[in-house]
Amino acid sequence: MKKEKISEEYAAKSVIKNTLESVEENWPETYKQLHKINEDFILEGEDLELGEFYLFIAVVALDSRALQNLFPNEQAERIMQYIRESLSLFEGLPIESFDDFILCFDDAIKENEDPIGGLSVKLLQKVLGERLKKFSVSGFISPILMIQISALLVSYSGKWKLIKDNFTLIND
Repeated sequence: MKKEKISEEYAAKSVIKNTLESVEENWPETYKQLHKINEDFILEGEDLELGEFYLFIAVVALDSRALQNLFPNEQAERIMQYIRESLSLFEGLPIESFDDFILCFDDAIKENEDPIGGLSVKLLQKVLGERLKKFSVSGFISPILMIQISALLVSYSGKWKLIKDNFTLIND
């Protein structure tokens, strides 16, 4: 079966758009579930909006780590650049968190640790800040909350694999 050709830039913009729409659509229920797991998980006003945005950025970061396994290095690097360019259009929002999430994931791999768990901790740190201490048991974040956040992140991933399986990406 011959695959349709699309540009790398179009693919990157499509993944960003689709991820954003999915996170926005599911955020109210996601937040309710997190609050249900732990009643101290409370976000209001700007924090609630930032929580949604940080989740979006973390999901994009997680999914983008698959690029290096799915595409040749040069192509993966170009796609990452298109992702960064697309994210830079979100004015006034903490886009630098994208690189924080990427670094966290990569550091966990280098240390033979769970990269998704590391990304989950980083996401909770960004969303909750100092309030994260309320979720610690003997210095460790509640395992139930960690499992929920990890599952949440993974539930949004796989978009680049779908693109690889269904399209041929071309350099513009």
